[in-house]
Amino acid sequence: MSGVGAYLDFYATAYAPFHVERQVVGSLPVGLILSQQGSHETTSETEDAFFVGVALRNAVTHSRMDMGDGARPVINRPGIVICQPARSSARFEVEGDHTVVGMVAAQADLCRLIGGDPARADAALARLGGRQIPDPDITGALRAMWVHAATEGLSGTLMIDGLLRQVVARLLVHAERGETALRRLTLSPAEMRRVRERIEAALHGPITTAMLAAETGVPTFHFDHAFEAAMGVASAAFVTQCRLERAKRMLVEGDAPLDWIATACGFVSSAHMAARMSVQEATTPTAYRAAARI
Repeated sequence: MSGVGAYLDFYATAYAPFHVERQVVGSLPVGLILSQQGSHETTSETEDAFFVGVALRNAVTHSRMDMGDGARPVINRPGIVICQPARSSARFEVEGDHTVVGMVAAQADLCRLIGGDPARADAALARLGGRQIPDPDITGALRAMWVHAATEGLSGTLMIDGLLRQVVARLLVHAERGETALRRLTLSPAEMRRVRERIEAALHGPITTAMLAAETGVPTFHFDHAFEAAMGVASAAFVTQCRLERAKRMLVEGDAPLDWIATACGFVSSAHMAARMSVQEATTPTAYRAAARI
């Protein structure tokens, strides 16, 4: 339990300016953390412990992490699971409020729980370092572990042990998927350039996530997370903004009817285009055209 206790003590010290609750439960044992945090810059050292955490509430405006392979954006939304394996160091820079629930256990204990070749289990857990994993099963299990930590006796211990196995099983699923997009939930500059070019070429019609993901090495399921990490905005919102930018250019450069411009920019109708412009530009197509010609 020394690794678990040492990490809990470290966490409470590192996040001393914020509210931190911690407890040790289960037969392994495991440490649980519930913390309400604000803006901070923190370096985390795990030594022999494995940590997995998830934001339950997220009002973060900007965050980055570096686990020794370069700083990269963190996806600022609830339900993104982040792991830090044993013998690793991580630097977090966060702006904004968020609530984190986390679990820590000695990595050697987790390897014994996994069974089989300890070196292979250790390598699988190590591969999870720095990944940003959208997994509602892990999120739900971590929530439930905190809730059931209050249950006394054998039933409470069995509940915690069962939830721990669920978390570890889900983590192994992600570890075995390789490095495709779970390791780097973001897009490279070259991938973003291809995505923008595809959007510009297809603005006159429907644009799907699968269409844009095909321009990158990221599976469709993870594309929206990767796009938002790279651009700071959801792909659907970015496409809408591109449609509006083209519409504004066409409004200024010619006298085409609004219905024609709306169709050329991929809007359902001129009313749809006007509604989007009203929300995002605080004006209407007619007013925008008139103002540009004054």
